[in-house]
Amino acid sequence: SPTKQDKQMAQRLVCAALKSGRLKKADECNRCGYDVLLHAHHANYRKPLSVEWLCRSCHQLEHSRLKG
Repeated sequence: SPTKQDKQMAQRLVCAALKSGRLKKADECNRCGYDVLLHAHHANYRKPLSVEWLCRSCHQLEHSRLKG
């Protein structure tokens, strides 16, 4: 299971990649198409730049699905 440090490192790497232009934020949620407040969801924190762009609702649903 990922540690808090794994999550924080992935978040820092995503932020740096966005700033440098190495990673581009999607225009809409990859699940529902909503286009506001997108979050980078990591299925695997060992691949920090491999993200799925999700709106807050879809991101929360994904994490609740993973927990239960």
